[in-house]
Amino acid sequence: MGFDADWSLSALGNCAHKGVIRPMTIKRVVRVRNVASSTWMLAADPSISVMNYHICGDYYCTLSEWVGDGGKGPLPHMNQAMLEASDEVMFQKQLEYWNSAVERMRQDIEVVYDRDTA
Repeated sequence: MGFDADWSLSALGNCAHKGVIRPMTIKRVVRVRNVASSTWMLAADPSISVMNYHICGDYYCTLSEWVGDGGKGPLPHMNQAMLEASDEVMFQKQLEYWNSAVERMRQDIEVVYDRDTA
């Protein structure tokens, strides 16, 4: 079995690049401050495994796009189905906590460079 970029993307959702990345291909540079905070750990469980990617991969892609977009717009809860299955009071409390966590995360995101506005 060859472990190449295509395999890594399909199994883990990420891969490394060996070589030169031309500056003209970079669309945006985003810096995330306080990435080791409990808020970021809650939202971006750092475990990388084939099983974890298959369970949470769609969410990780959404989170990556949200961060890359500078934290604009809503960020759906990591486990929306479980959240919606809880009773109404618990649902509201969890949703309030999640939304406040998203706001703290949004404050940690800084767009350093954006080709469209440079």
